[in-house]
Amino acid sequence: MLLLDEPTSSLDVAHRLSLAGLIRRLAASGKAIPIALHDLSEASEVATQVVLLHRGAVLHAGRPRRT
Repeated sequence: MLLLDEPTSSLDVAHRLSLAGLIRRLAASGKAIPIALHDLSEASEVATQVVLLHRGAVLHAGRPRRT
């Protein structure tokens, strides 16, 4: 398991994409990777499941919508 908290907050676009690829490869190999993100579009790109919280309450849980 790899636990990440805002792992892309200080990265430029190229490094964000590189990290997203690494996260996808690790997840595909069977690793569980919980990630805390504030950017919903970024979360929808890398996550297979999301939990949207507001003041400690779950607003949504499930697969992210990709537009």
